[in-house]
Order: sequence, then C-alpha cells, then structure tokens
Amino acid sequence: KVSSLPVDAIYKFTGETALMTCVGQSTTDPHLVGIATTLPTGITSQQLANTDTWTNGKEQPQFTLTIGTNTSPGMVAISCDMQVTSSDTIKEESSDSVSLVVLKKQDPVSAVTSISGERETISFGISKIDTVMYAFSWTKDGAEYNLFANTEETDTDGVTYKVSTVTLDPVAISDGGTYVGTVAVLDPSGNTKLTETTTSILNVQGFSMNPQGPNGETSLIQAVGSQVTITCAGTKPTSLQTFSWLHGSDVAVISASTNSFLTASEEEKSGLMYYYLTVSSWPAAASWASLSNAIYCAVLTSGTVDYKSGSIALGTSDYTVTMDSEDKCVKVTDDKVFTCVLSLDTDDNSPTVTWLKLTTDSNGDEVVQDGDNHVISGEKKTSTYESTLTVKNAIPSVAGQYYCEGTYSVPSYQVLTTKHDARTLTVVDLTAMAEQQVLVGANNVVFTTTFSGQQPLTAAWLDANSTPLNTDGTYTVVKDISSATGPYTLSLTIASITATTPSSFTAKVTMQGSCAALGAFEQVAELQTLGTLFSMNHSSTFPFA
Repeated sequence: KVSSLPVDAIYKFTGETALMTCVGQSTTDPHLVGIATTLPTGITSQQLANTDTWTNGKEQPQFTLTIGTNTSPGMVAISCDMQVTSSDTIKEESSDSVSLVVLKKQDPVSAVTSISGERETISFGISKIDTVMYAFSWTKDGAEYNLFANTEETDTDGVTYKVSTVTLDPVAISDGGTYVGTVAVLDPSGNTKLTETTTSILNVQGFSMNPQGPNGETSLIQAVGSQVTITCAGTKPTSLQTFSWLHGSDVAVISASTNSFLTASEEEKSGLMYYYLTVSSWPAAASWASLSNAIYCAVLTSGTVDYKSGSIALGTSDYTVTMDSEDKCVKVTDDKVFTCVLSLDTDDNSPTVTWLKLTTDSNGDEVVQDGDNHVISGEKKTSTYESTLTVKNAIPSVAGQYYCEGTYSVPSYQVLTTKHDARTLTVVDLTAMAEQQVLVGANNVVFTTTFSGQQPLTAAWLDANSTPLNTDGTYTVVKDISSATGPYTLSLTIASITATTPSSFTAKVTMQGSCAALGAFEQVAELQTLGTLFSMNHSSTFPFA
C-alpha cells in the first residue's frame, strides 16, 4: 500500500521548493524499493538521503520538489508509486495525493523614474486560481497607502493574474518614495498560506514650480529698465544632466554673445533646486520677441531635453512712471512734497498707487501709510494720474529713500506693477546745547551739538567775531562728520575759563550739494560774567525763511 503526505495542500511560488513524503507498506521481505513521485511538467524531485529505511514493513522516503519557473500555475496533484524490486514490473500508485498549489508572480519593477505631470503606475500581480483568495495592501514610505485598485489581466502566455495597482495620474514630485505592496494568499477557509511583498522605488523628476515673477505671476509685462527676478524650482538633476533656461524650440536663453541683461543663478534648499533668472534692466519689446515672448526651465542630457516646465509669458509695457528729478532736503518741522506721475491704462482707468520707503528688512520695503507725518493724495489729469506724498512736520526719523509704484490690470497678463527709482529725503536739524553755568577758573568746559543731514557739508565752531576756532592750547574742536548720512557730532572743549574768555561761541553747519539751498544752521552759546560765575543762555538762528 502506498500513501502520500502531507494531507493539507502545499502553497508555493514557481522557483521555490516543497517537501513531501511517500509512505510505502508491505508484508514482504526484502523491503520496498523504487518509491518515487509522479510529477507534472516543470516539477522535479530529489529523494533526501537516509530516508528510505524499511522498518516493521514500512518505508517513508522524503522528497524535495523543485518547482521550475516554467511550471504552469494552478493546483496539481502529486502521488507516489512503488515497486517491490527494481526489476519488478508490478507497481502500486498511492490511493491519495498531495495537493500542490503553484502560484506565479509577475516580475515587479524595483525602480521607476517618472517625469512630473505624466501618468505613472506601480503594480504587482499573482496568478489567479479560482479556489484561492487574495488580500492586497500597500504602504508608502512606511505609512499605510490606500489609493490602489485590484483588477485581473492576462499575459501573452495566457496566464491570468490578480493585479494590484497604484495609479498616479498625473504624478507629482511629492509622489516619489518607496512603495511596498503585500499580498496574502488564503485557502478556501480564509487561512493565510503565503505572504509576499514587493518593493518599488519611485523617483519623480520635474519642476514643482513653473517660472513665475516675484509675486507669483505666470506672465510678466514690465516697463523698460525694471529689474525683475524670475524663479522656478524642481528636482535636482543627475550628474549626467544639466539645467538651462530655454525658449522657442528648446533654444538656450543665455549665451556668451547675446542677452547680457540676463543673469542665471541657483541654490538648493528643502531638497529642491531653485533656479533664478534676473533681468537686470528690462529690455524693449524687440528683445522679448527674439526670445519668443516666453521662456521655460528645462533639464537636458547631452543637449536633449529630458523634461521641462511650463512657460512664463514676457513683454514690455509702455506704461510710464516718473518722479521728481532730484533728491530733496528739508529742515526739521518743515514740509516737503514728492510727486509721482503715472500714465493711464488702456481703458483710461487710474492705476493703484503705492508709496514705499526703502529698508534693509528681509520682508521688503516699508509701505508708507497716510497719516501722522505723511499725507498721500491723488488726482486724475487729462492723460495722466498724479499722486503726491507730503512729508509734514519733518523729523529726522522720516529721512530716507522714497519711491512710488503703479499697479495696472493688463489684458492677457496678471497684475502689472511698475515703479520708479527711489528719491532721497534728507532732514536737517541741529539740536540745542544744554545750558551750563561755570565759574572763572573752571577747566575743560564742553559744548556739544548733534545734527542730522547728509554729505557734503562743513561744520565749524566760531568765536564772537565769526572766526573759526581750531584745536590749540585753549580750544579743542572735535568733528564727527565722516558718515554719509549722519547723525553727526560737533563739540568744543574750553581748557580754562578766564575773565577774557569770549562771550559767545557759535556752532555752524553749512549744507552743500543737493541740500545747499538750505544754507547754514547755527547754534549760539553766549557767556555772561557774573562775578566768579558765568551763565550761558542759548538761542538758535536760521538765516533763511
């Protein structure tokens, strides 16, 4: 009698091995020989050594079954044959058999490179057997991922597979990562018999940001002379790839001999490459026409474009913004007016005007608000719009560089902002010196005044006869007027107060250059002898209206 073990079905993938046992029983002696398995095509067997000992009328040889990759998937029955001697023609086949469920895996793709915006799929499959159940699951970078679907498909060899697929349409740079698919193979009772996983690494190349202007514009039209930086961002090219700004039919924007108004730079941050194209001086319309009025970002290998971004449309505006031709100076507490003249838009509508003050703050320039020391007004003229900024009751803190911006709504473009170069406002002020009382014989009496303004200027201490004082044994004159915009300091030290010390001293600052019209500013200190005590009374004079 011959029987086969195990009783339960064996589940294996092609390319794997299984272990089965043939049990032969006989009342004859010598013991049974030639016990072997009956095998379907593609499966071979190898008897394990020292497993054919005959004891008490029973022999139980074990066999390793090798399931070849060419084995057809499905459920097969494997039985055992026996013969009494090697020459005996009488054979006995086992009345039972081992059920071997052969499954075949689709070859998964372990690494996938895709271009952002295209359609990409990641999938794996197991051959379909009607008596088998399948449970699929996915993770992405270790986290549960539920965006997959299960289908059936048949390959060219006629094998039908249960397939689980992650579909990314369109694929984004953020979709890159490690995808692990798992399938549990269950028997008809729902018991898990096999578990198989497959790993696919998805590398997505492309641009996460299409070229855009400073405020996210997807099209730019600017006034001639404007300075603008255009930005795009994407994945880092490989060592074999290069980045380039292109236009038209994949032609480089920047070359050694043309378009000198363009400068390219780049930086890596947050795992992406940021590419910048700075227009140092916005050109006339003809220059953009030569660049197809649009540019885009691209990554190339040996001169051939691998992938590219969307494009940004570019053009030159005929809108104009003009300001006062010169910088302005004002003495403290006076008013000063800046004027900005802007052209009207194509529908004769007034632009939105913003006044700003230059700062070194990383958040950008300061928007000037209407109120306190600033008054903003505007008026539509016959063919222009005129905006004025009045700096009222000037104080030193309002000094700085001011400019205006005009914002237009331009057909076929997003909002256009065009601006004028900044004009400088200088506020000139001398502070009063503190009153002092001194005795005859007092030493090292110091008078100090501070003042605001800008270079060029001159500063001096004068005696009662308006003669400039210099540092000597009697006086020490110190001028701190080296910086471009102040504040400045002018001090006079009198070594010793005597009965003949002059009765007054004058600190005089004379503005030159663009502030020359303001003339000279003076602070006068008068000395009065009162016995052994001198009292100083101060007054300020301005030689102009």
